[in-house]
Parts: sequence; structure tokens; C-alpha cells
Amino acid sequence: ALKTSERKYRLLHESMIDGFVSVDMSGNFQDCNEIYRNMLGYSESELAQLTYKDITPEKWHTVETNIVENQIIKRGYSDIYEKEYIRKDGTVFPVELHTVLLRDENGTPAGMWAITRDITERKYAERMIESANIELQTALLREQQLARTDPLTGVHNRRHLYEVAEHELQVASRYEQTLSVMMYDIDHFKKVNDTFGHKAGDQILKLVTNTACAELRSADVIGRYGGEEFIIILPMTNTQQAVQLAERIRVNVAALNLTTPKGVAAVTLSIGIVEFRHATLEETIENIFRRADEAMYAAKQAGRNRSEIR
Repeated sequence: ALKTSERKYRLLHESMIDGFVSVDMSGNFQDCNEIYRNMLGYSESELAQLTYKDITPEKWHTVETNIVENQIIKRGYSDIYEKEYIRKDGTVFPVELHTVLLRDENGTPAGMWAITRDITERKYAERMIESANIELQTALLREQQLARTDPLTGVHNRRHLYEVAEHELQVASRYEQTLSVMMYDIDHFKKVNDTFGHKAGDQILKLVTNTACAELRSADVIGRYGGEEFIIILPMTNTQQAVQLAERIRVNVAALNLTTPKGVAAVTLSIGIVEFRHATLEETIENIFRRADEAMYAAKQAGRNRSEIR
């Protein structure tokens, strides 16, 4: 009966698809199946000279000691947990374990049995999924950014400009803060395109945008309203402060020169500035933008290369 029982025991743990190992409370190997030995690359006699700590990277020793003390000994088994093993050839690989406690006839802890699974493929699949998720999130963020950004100048496009402007208007209204809006247009831009070419025109648009952005605060918002027209939203700024900013931008842009195969291109700006009217119930973004456009048109009528407040 004893031999039959032993044969059944051997047949059971040799037919398992996972590794089986038995150790004493000091961690010395007492028994294991072929799956476990092949997993590590050791023979049965070689494992008999080792403890489970010898095949475990040092960074896991404290973790596993805590599991033995706080789970296995206290309640008789562990949660399924992950760690790493070191093969005979020195390579490290991830494993998953579930360990149970063995007691002698007096109830004293005598050893532990563990079912061990090599989870290298699963970890690889998890990394691939994680990498794919990161790529997907990056692609989504890129698409969202493209949906909000003017592709040539990199500032907000018209649709997103309206969304941000609406938010800034609500904040200014709720907290009774000042808010100014500046609209500028590149003077005679069609002539620039006709004279120097559309490539030069695109370069001018980017140069002017970069020049304007260099003068803005982090709270300020700039967007391309259409063609060569741009809008700048200035939170907590009155028109007198806004005109000082406008003049810096205007002067800096007037000093720009772009060398092209057809000569040197230079441009100026006409700028309109308005302030949010708290007392006017009908004051909307559309209304503010319309007034800024009228102020900009007044600057053009007055000779261009200037700022006008309305």
C-alpha cells in the first residue's frame, strides 16, 4: 500500500504541467518534479545542495520572507504571488507561485510545498499590451493635439480658439476680472505671396507667430482666426496694458526681414484691441471678436502698421 501510494504521488507530480517543489523550513530542497528541474536547468542532486534563496535574486529575499512569515506560517498558505528565479546558466526569469505549509504530527511547521509556473510568455504579452496601449494613448493625444492646432503655425486653430475663449470669458465674468482681446492682421499679405511666393508667405506667418508668442505670458492664448488674421486673448489685462503688448509685437514684427530668392520680405501688422464689457449682458465671444475686428479695420483705415483700441 505504501509503494502504491508513493507511485501515485510520483505519477501525480510528474504529470503536472507546472513545477512542483518541496522544501524544509530552512529552504533546503527536498523534492521536485521534472518540470521544476527543467525550468531551472539543475539536476535533482544539484538542487539538493541549494536552498530556494540560492535560486532567487536578492531583491526578492525580503519580499519572500514577509510572505512566509505573514501568510504561509500564519494561515497555512500564500496568495498567488510573483517573483523571479535564477537559472543554472545565470539567466533570470519571472515565476508565479502558490505555497502551502506542511506541519508535523505536533502541528509544528515542517516544510512547504509550492506550485510554480514560468510566466515569461505572459509577462512578454503584458509588456506588448502595455506598449501597444502607450502607443495608442500617444496616437490619441497626437490626434487630439492636431484637432486643436493650426498645422502651419502651431497655435490654436479657429475651433479650439473659440472653446478656450469661451472658457476665459466665463472665468472673467464669474470673478469680475478684466479681459482684453487683440486681433492682428498682416498688412498686404496677398502682395507678399504674389511677390515672394506662397512658401515665403508661410515662413512669414510662422515668423510673425513666433514673434508674437515670445511676448506672451503662459496664461495668454493665441489662435489663428483665419488666413493671416490672429487673435490673442489676454486674461486679467485691461486695454492700456494690452496696447503696450501690442506695440511690442508690432515693433518686433516690423523689424523682421526674410531673405528669399526673390528679395527680402518684410511685413507690418494692423492690431485691434477691445476689452470685455462686464455691464453688457449681450457680450459674447462673437461680439468681442467682432469688435476686435472693427478695431483692427480702423487701424488699417488709419494707415496700417498701428494699434487701435475700441
